[in-house]
Amino acid sequence: MDDETIVELYWKRAASAISATDAAYGAYCRALAFRILGSREDAEECANDTWVRLWNAIPPQRPRSLRMFAAKIARNLAFHRCEARAAAGSCRSCSTSWPSACRTRRAWRARTSRRRSPRPSR
Repeated sequence: MDDETIVELYWKRAASAISATDAAYGAYCRALAFRILGSREDAEECANDTWVRLWNAIPPQRPRSLRMFAAKIARNLAFHRCEARAAAGSCRSCSTSWPSACRTRRAWRARTSRRRSPRPSR
């Protein structure tokens, strides 16, 4: 099923939109969350929370790319879960003294900022 069809299901408030989204992008969102969290259970919970957030966000928003919209939500949920674990002192990748400066998030931002090419000057 293509993105436009799935988004139309969300606009119609059809429950099949969630299962269609999970079939299309579930593995992608779980893999993305797993790379951040390192836990399959937490990654599965992030994916499930992503579907709830999508349900609440569509409508009023109509994403151009459902894959990227879902990925952004899943990534942010995973980062928030990582920061919450760091604050509780149970995050494997963060130091407990720096919960707001999660090493996982800093590493992610460092990798993604290097990928962006500078804008050409006019």
